Amino acid sequence: MKMLLLGVALIGQNAPEDRFCADVRQLAAGAEEADPFRSLRDRDFRPQLLSGCFYSSSDGYTCGQNLSPPEDTKESIARRIQACLPGSQITSERGDFHEQIVVRNRRFQARVTEHGTDRSHVGRSIDIYVASIRGSGKP
Repeated sequence: MKMLLLGVALIGQNAPEDRFCADVRQLAAGAEEADPFRSLRDRDFRPQLLSGCFYSSSDGYTCGQNLSPPEDTKESIARRIQACLPGSQITSERGDFHEQIVVRNRRFQARVTEHGTDRSHVGRSIDIYVASIRGSGKP
């Protein structure tokens, strides 16, 4: 009986990571569509990366989290995304006034940013901007 309970507990520990990767893979598949993310928009897909995501008018998804725990950083989130997409590449780029970590796989691009400090009224904020990139590497 103890082994059964241990097995159930271990399965439960993997569930959030499985959901995270399943959502990342669906976003990556959506980025490949002729009309990017159309099938996801049609079914009102709401990925659960960080605290939640929504389709934004900039032709992609925006995900965010305030009061981020210490273990969540832009680097750790980018590595989690990369682990879900074998063959993806991570780069560090300078964005508008801040550094961003970018994960790319075929037409999928996720830009991960981090703002604020643990002392801010909303704590550290982490955002993921998901887009479909064209041949030029631009969304």
